[in-house]
Amino acid sequence: MQLRVDFTAPALGALLCMMLPLPEVLQMCFACVLHESAHFLAFCYYGCKPQMLHISAVGCNLCGEHLTVYSTGQQAVILLSGVCANLLAAVICMQTGFENAAQWQLATAACNLMPYRSTDGGTLLYLLLEQLLWDAAPHRVQCIWRCWIICITAGFVCLMVHQPYTTVTMWAMLFFLFAAEWLRS
Repeated sequence: MQLRVDFTAPALGALLCMMLPLPEVLQMCFACVLHESAHFLAFCYYGCKPQMLHISAVGCNLCGEHLTVYSTGQQAVILLSGVCANLLAAVICMQTGFENAAQWQLATAACNLMPYRSTDGGTLLYLLLEQLLWDAAPHRVQCIWRCWIICITAGFVCLMVHQPYTTVTMWAMLFFLFAAEWLRS
């Protein structure tokens, strides 16, 4: 398996180490490692050997065979395994009194459920849209997806504007997800 680390990953790591206490950085890293480990186990369960782990400022991405070689149910298991592991870990952390660790687990799960193709939830949503519409109207899938991205981003912007607490990081992440999605389609 190959390991690919973008220059942005060490830069973000250094920035986080300056901004957050070390226990929080470690809890965040553990949430990411747990998430990708669950994907790894799901890939292995279906007999796929992951080919590359890509680490960048936007997170980790475990790459294997293209998901379309699997059934829809198998794709869903692979894509949602990381989120499920984070949610289970959050429950365990809450039950054992580690509220900060539970928050990092929940944040990792929530970020990965956002409906953009850069995330697990968005990838699954796009695959389902393709499966439902490809035979009837393959040219409309991209058009529908672009409209979805505009609407969902506008919805996130409205939510964030009306929240008393939003950070520059949240705005940057939303901008990145929108830009990556727009350039991709």
